[in-house]
This record gives sequence, C-alpha cells and structure tokens, in this order.
Amino acid sequence: MKNNQTACIQSILTQLLSREKLSANALANALHLPTPTIHRLLTGDVQDPRISTLLLIANYFAISIDELIGRKPLNEPEFSHLLAKRPAFSIPLLTLHEASQYKSHIKKTAGWFCWQSQKQSLQHTQAKSIFSAVVKNTLYEPIFSVGAVIVVNPELKPETGDYLLLQFHGDTIAVIRKYISEGKNKYLYHVNNEKRSIKLNTKESKIIGVIIEMYSNFKN
Repeated sequence: MKNNQTACIQSILTQLLSREKLSANALANALHLPTPTIHRLLTGDVQDPRISTLLLIANYFAISIDELIGRKPLNEPEFSHLLAKRPAFSIPLLTLHEASQYKSHIKKTAGWFCWQSQKQSLQHTQAKSIFSAVVKNTLYEPIFSVGAVIVVNPELKPETGDYLLLQFHGDTIAVIRKYISEGKNKYLYHVNNEKRSIKLNTKESKIIGVIIEMYSNFKN
C-alpha cells in the first residue's frame, strides 16, 4: 500500500476514534485484535495492513474500506449518528472481590458505571445480569491496566480466545484468564504469560462470565 494511503488510514482512524470517544485499546478489544495492530495503524508504522484487518475496522464503524483508506470521503451525516444509536446503561460497578459473588452484590451495590456498548449488536445490552468491575492491581498488565473497567456478561458462552472472569474454589477474589478451547479440552492461560496454563476443571473453578469490553483509565 502506498505511503499516502497509509497516512490516510492514520488520519481517518484517528478521527473515527475521537468522534466515537474510543481508545485504541477499546477498539482492539472490540475487534479481538492485538492492541499493537491498532497502534501501528495510528502511528503509520505499518505500510501494508491486511485487508482482513481493514475490513473489521470498516465494518465496526459502518463505513467502506474505500472511506477508511481515503479513496472516498466519509459519509459524515450517517457517521455522526452512530454513537447516538447505541443506548447507554447504568450497570453495577464491583470490585474483583465482590465479583466473585456478583449475584448478591449487584443487588446492593452503591457503585454504577455508565456503559455505552462499543458493539453495534444489542446482544450484550439485553443481558440482565451484566455488570462491570475495576482492576486494581498490576497482575493483568499490559492488557488490563490498573484502573481499567471490565464489562462482564455472565450469560455468554465462552469462545476460544475470550477473556474470562472466574473464581477458583477456596478463593474470595475473581481472577482474569484467557480461555482456549482445543476440541474437548479447555484451557485457562495467564493473561501476561501464555506459557502458563491449566486445564479447565469445573470442580476447581467456576466461570463467572465473559469479559466483553474494557475501558482504560489513563489517569489513576
């Protein structure tokens, strides 16, 4: 791809993120892409981005690839209403300790998080038990930084590559693990060390829910 098109992608993607009030991390999580992939597009460090990556981004913002790479102007009137079409909800905001017993805590929590789904589908917004939780330690960096708010859907069936909130029996705090399915075998990987894994055993742990979105707090 030519350098001028790379510059166009850099500029247009920056505009899209700014107008949607999204961070690069949030977009990467929503698209299940590595965060560095989005950062490289924003800095112009990639000269030949994959069409599959561009298609994911274009579909997310409901624009064409030609608009994303600057061959056609953005459809401004249509784009300006994208965020408004996504309803906002107040969902319970818990600690990871409270999340381990979320069913009782979501009924009496004093904390709330104003959540406007980054996804265009209403699948998650219709879940009645959805809640959010704050990450307050460095165990899950760099993916989940200190102060990040995760949105958890307990009603969603996990798919390979998802990040899960779960509780090991005997523990009083929920933890984050990456879920990998290999046929009949299911594995839990540490977030910041994919070489460390254990086989999922429902007698030793229970899945609380699937992490569907994450919001970074850049000022702690």
